[in-house]
Amino acid sequence: MAERADNGTTLVVGADSLVGQAYCEFLEQAHKSVIGTTRRAEQLGSPTGFPRVYLDLADDLSNWPVPRRIQTAVLCAGITKFAVCRANPEGTSQVNVAGIRSLAK
Repeated sequence: MAERADNGTTLVVGADSLVGQAYCEFLEQAHKSVIGTTRRAEQLGSPTGFPRVYLDLADDLSNWPVPRRIQTAVLCAGITKFAVCRANPEGTSQVNVAGIRSLAK
């Protein structure tokens, strides 16, 4: 395995999305340090690929333990299906607006 440059770690929020997964794989291939987030328990502790930590933007994030040495965060998470957004605007707003804002703070 090639050594990684010691320039901090990129946190990819929504690493199990299509774009997030591809970006994590790109960073891995470039020998960059990356940690992805997932809200799917079966994705945690995966023996292959990049490490993943639990994060659900619908949760209270005020005490979420930010992984160490994060230099950059890339946000690829959110509810994107229009039908879901239309059927549950409050829940969608919690994830797509309040959750992102809380995480950024």
